[in-house]
Amino acid sequence: MWRLRSENKEKTVCLARGGVAAVVALLVIGFSAVGQDSAVGGGAGVRGMPSAGGVMDAYRTVDGWVRGWSYPEDVTAIDPEGTSGTGVTVRLGGRVLGRGVSFADDGTSVWRAARRAIVSAREQLPIADDALRAEKELEIAKMLTLEVELAGKLLPWLGGSLNEAALTLEPGLDGIAGRVGERVVGEFPGTMLATGRDPVAGLQVVMGGLDLPPLEPAEVREDHGAAFYRFRSVHVAQVRPGEEAVFLHRGGRVVGYNEVTGRGVRAHAERVARHIIGRERSEAEGGGLRGTYLAHLDRYEEEAAGAREQAVAAYALAVFAGTEALDQELRGEAAVVARRVLDDLRVLLREDPTVHAAWLIAHLRVSAVQGEQAMENPWARAALDVLIGVHNDTETWGAIGGGERSMIAYAMALAARFGNDSDVGERARGVVRARMLELGMAGIAADMPWLGWAALEVAGDGEVAAAEALRQMRGLCAANEVAQSASGDTADLAGGIVFSRGRRRGASWQSLRVVAFLASMLGDERVTEQDEVVREVGALRRQLRFAMQLEAGREESHMYPDPARARGGVRVAVWDQRMPLDAASLALISAGETLRSLEARSGR
Repeated sequence: MWRLRSENKEKTVCLARGGVAAVVALLVIGFSAVGQDSAVGGGAGVRGMPSAGGVMDAYRTVDGWVRGWSYPEDVTAIDPEGTSGTGVTVRLGGRVLGRGVSFADDGTSVWRAARRAIVSAREQLPIADDALRAEKELEIAKMLTLEVELAGKLLPWLGGSLNEAALTLEPGLDGIAGRVGERVVGEFPGTMLATGRDPVAGLQVVMGGLDLPPLEPAEVREDHGAAFYRFRSVHVAQVRPGEEAVFLHRGGRVVGYNEVTGRGVRAHAERVARHIIGRERSEAEGGGLRGTYLAHLDRYEEEAAGAREQAVAAYALAVFAGTEALDQELRGEAAVVARRVLDDLRVLLREDPTVHAAWLIAHLRVSAVQGEQAMENPWARAALDVLIGVHNDTETWGAIGGGERSMIAYAMALAARFGNDSDVGERARGVVRARMLELGMAGIAADMPWLGWAALEVAGDGEVAAAEALRQMRGLCAANEVAQSASGDTADLAGGIVFSRGRRRGASWQSLRVVAFLASMLGDERVTEQDEVVREVGALRRQLRFAMQLEAGREESHMYPDPARARGGVRVAVWDQRMPLDAASLALISAGETLRSLEARSGR
């Protein structure tokens, strides 16, 4: 794990003789690129879709209209071949100023959607209606950003229920349209991403737009003669005013494998660390860290995150602070913020054993970074006493969830080492053993990363009793990893780990719970032998690609009111713009532990 033992250092140096360290040393500098990066074009060039050239021609035409606040008065047919509908969004400072949608089937959808967006945007301009208005409008036009989506062929969607919509429509890729008579209403995938709607909510919006009752689709078809469709779109947008538009895939771009280098992982970690630090509340606000950030709305779901979440974030910042490969100044700031968060949390400890465990784990890590005597702190001693008391009380212990027990086991194992307390260490060892037996080899991933870290920690400098189970868990993760799609449509999900059915659809930040431990596992020769290193580096590289995909990047920021605040945030999923604090914490831990493991394996 994260302590450096002289015995392990000697073993690591020995690896160099086998040639593995030389390979991994290259990976520390920059993972060797394998495979091809996915192109981003949202389906442009695919049969039944508008071509990339046609989309850009339409975009530039609309861009000219927007900058002059004008459009042809006569109905104009300029839709590229293969277009069945158009969505146009005009933003000022990241906020929607005007939006227009048209599914006209006579080649005029671009003109109609652009006209509606421009008219709506002009009405929303924050300027007085005076003699200088026209001049001010042209000045504001330079600050606008433009987004255009062109729908491909409308394909009948025959699902009978909203639940079926959730299972069959690909979030962020599939648009939804409905028809009653000659009237067509649709929701573009980019609009759903930017408004926080999933396919079910999008379908409900479509039904509402057609004045249909909120019933199941099958009932609406039968009683109201409605028809529903799915479609893919080609999506382009300006990220910043004055820049050329870029093609987007699910509202952003696919992170290429060639970006998962030592430098790329360091940059990713530093952005995520800055994002977490940026969530700190002032002393007047009560201190601590803010909760889930809703990037598309530029507000926090909770003004203060839960105490356990904050403690885990402090732990993540401490991991960052202790990783020498990262920016030194930022590491120092991370350690200071982590300690401040822990100090602010002391009033929230109360009797929740999980919060005590998370606080103690973070405290021990921060203390190690800052060179403090961790267990001499009275709060640390009190937190450990709470955990021991809970463990002694059979009834209370039985009421604690399995995952929480694993976190408590890790806290006790660390406290045993720092306090040189064999009794506490034996308690932790017993919890780990019981939890491993209870879950079985196929189920231990559910308790990651805490159970894995506890299993390594209770072993001390000796052999890891659970080594074989951990290896099997790692193999199971590889078997449940989302592979890159041959079509490229779901290339942004590649590397995500999902243990449920409908695996691609379930790829989310939850996979980082496992990746955080796998990154630590790579650096420990007791559970990753010499001949496994290169293979496991390759697997971790794929998994980190997905972690980096979840980070809100420059392209995704086109739909955020405050791109700077969102930068470095880690989303629930590639189609869900919510940014939980836990997601950022686990991404930061995964990156930090990866860098530490690679350095250890390279013999540095």
